[in-house]
Amino acid sequence: MAPGSTGSIVDGIVEDTYNVIKRVSNRVSIIEYPRSGSKAFDIVSSDDEKRLFVRVVESVDSLSRGDVAELKASSRMYGATPLIVARYARGYEIEEDVVYEKHGVYVLSVEGLRSVVEKKEPLYVINYKGLYLIRINPERLRGKRIEKGLSLGDLASILGVSRKTVYEYERGRMCLSIEKALRLLEVFGEEVFEPVNVLENPEISIDELESLSEPDTHIEEKILNKLRSLGYTVVHLKRAPVDVIGCCMEGETISIVIKHYISSRGFRVKVSEAEKIARIINTRKYVVREESDLKILFKEIKN
Repeated sequence: MAPGSTGSIVDGIVEDTYNVIKRVSNRVSIIEYPRSGSKAFDIVSSDDEKRLFVRVVESVDSLSRGDVAELKASSRMYGATPLIVARYARGYEIEEDVVYEKHGVYVLSVEGLRSVVEKKEPLYVINYKGLYLIRINPERLRGKRIEKGLSLGDLASILGVSRKTVYEYERGRMCLSIEKALRLLEVFGEEVFEPVNVLENPEISIDELESLSEPDTHIEEKILNKLRSLGYTVVHLKRAPVDVIGCCMEGETISIVIKHYISSRGFRVKVSEAEKIARIINTRKYVVREESDLKILFKEIKN
């Protein structure tokens, strides 16, 4: 692609993101399938402490709910944290010390990612629907208020809010605007603020998982039904080299790659990229080229 094109910009962000993660993770790889169209994730990493599935885009606004759902679901099934790395959000360049959010997944710039995973520096500001907010540690806030002999009304007067609002702060039900946070900083210091836990695993609803459990082909239907009958939770992906992920109650996760309607060369690439994921996550991978492979697949899964 020509310099400055969208593709080359994204390739540059992918490379920068990979280099940041590579410095802190002993197993990391760029996933290059599918070559065109939407992806569930671009980078997969794993070490003794954390697994990451990272989607990289120029603008986070380009991601659909379906894109993010596959990122969340695949991360959940593999026991990883989903993250999005982007350059723009809502038409503006992402600030390196601010955390953004897209359909329940945190969004960072490359430098923001570097701060979190490499420098181990906490990020406190979150941009939620265009508002800059800071979370409060409710226990510390209440403790500091009592320590200084301030009533709810006293603190409300200092912050310029109602007594009920302070009460909600101390119950952890409200975040602070930047303006209010600066006033609180002057009174109690920064320890009353709660950093954004960027590396936490977000909740995924039953509806989100079920939305990714419908088959596209007869072979997929047989695989999904068989795995369910064996007690596996399953998701079906359309934006990744792995088509079906199954996770059983014992904690084992399996990855299944299905040929579908692609060329033999394209399928070799698909299998190779799925192998990267299986190696990094340390999970079993199965390949289904045609329906006759199912008998062998089901026998191996049972064992």
